[in-house]
Amino acid sequence: MKWLALTVFALITAQALGQRNPAIEKGSRAAYGIEARGREAAVAKGQADAMARRAAPFANVTDVESFVVASRKARNEAIATYYAEREKARTGKASKEKKALLDSFNSAIESAADPLSPYIPDISSPSIVTLKAKSTERFLKTIQVVDAHNAIVNCIESIVGLSNHDLWLTGVDTASWIDGQRVQLDGVLVKVGTKTYETLDGGTRTVAMMTKILLPADGTLTRAEDVREWKTDRDEKYNGVLLLYDLGRVKIKDMDGKVTTLRLTKLSDDDQDYVATVAPLPRRRQ
Repeated sequence: MKWLALTVFALITAQALGQRNPAIEKGSRAAYGIEARGREAAVAKGQADAMARRAAPFANVTDVESFVVASRKARNEAIATYYAEREKARTGKASKEKKALLDSFNSAIESAADPLSPYIPDISSPSIVTLKAKSTERFLKTIQVVDAHNAIVNCIESIVGLSNHDLWLTGVDTASWIDGQRVQLDGVLVKVGTKTYETLDGGTRTVAMMTKILLPADGTLTRAEDVREWKTDRDEKYNGVLLLYDLGRVKIKDMDGKVTTLRLTKLSDDDQDYVATVAPLPRRRQ
């Protein structure tokens, strides 16, 4: 069965890259038939739906200020979603697989809630695209360098369920770019309008016009504003952000990177009430 799974994986990956391999298609469909196509469709739909959810808070982003606001909202929504999914995963009998799944959710919560890390989610939509310079999952390839600050590019997606799309990139130094070249670009592209241009066959085409925004490096995208003072029943005080709540314990991380773990029941009533607004099922101190 292992080779069959790998065959289907290869098929999905090839399709995501816009490639076709008759041998892979024949082998995988002979093995799985309709089931294989159903799994492919389910994976693709799941990826597309997840991307749509991540992109939704950023639909109206046009500049740095609106990106910061959307980033904060998206971070909070992501944390809430991870907590909710973690609690769903608790149902049923204990197993190594379940423990691994719960651990993965906790890792995801800590990553999203880390007060020191800017929250720049993976997004690809008609209005915003996030890029990592060395990523093989999403990158830009030049179609035509127009001038020193404009180029028509293809945003290439290798993730199942996502589609490649062309855009007009403006306000970026393109003087050294070459047609057909992969572009090493890192950061966030936002839509600033549309652009209609003449194609090689004499027709016209209209695409999104996007530009790169310069994200603040002053901590604006961190959770510095969420730092609060925590107090225990022994009047011990800690400053930091809620990193994780799980099984009666609270992790607090300060802006110096120090993590403190405390029992929820040892915290003040106000602190317990605060945890209850972020994480599900904290037990109230009696």
